[in-house]
Amino acid sequence: MGWVRLSPDIGGDFRDTITLTRDGLSIQHITARRRSHEAAFPSLNKSVAPDILPTELAEFAIAEIKSSQDLTEYTVLTNAPTTISRHTGFRLHMRSKNPSGLNYEGVVYGFVDEGGFYYLEYWATRLHYFERDLANFEQAVASFRLT
Repeated sequence: MGWVRLSPDIGGDFRDTITLTRDGLSIQHITARRRSHEAAFPSLNKSVAPDILPTELAEFAIAEIKSSQDLTEYTVLTNAPTTISRHTGFRLHMRSKNPSGLNYEGVVYGFVDEGGFYYLEYWATRLHYFERDLANFEQAVASFRLT
């Protein structure tokens, strides 16, 4: 089975979001999202400027992830600057659990430019799926281009 694109028929934040899954959202998903500078971190009610430092952007992203997802007990394994589509940004590698105790692992990339805040994430259960599909996500990030 290949990756399937989920296309919610709603407006708002979702019109600039693409979500893919192979085995279901609770197993693994890849999400690419663009938000305006003013709405970059809605759970935190924080905006960003195009000249924000990648380290500061990563800290906002960590706080947003912790406040807006159904997962708990987050651990940041790595937080490093990186380049995405010729833009300086960050790469996070994290672990967490859902309320039932199922372990998840995620990789999150982000950057800001004049057009907004761009966010690419991959979350999957650590049982088999994270390692199996990580290369697909990294390939998607490497080929990501703004049009």
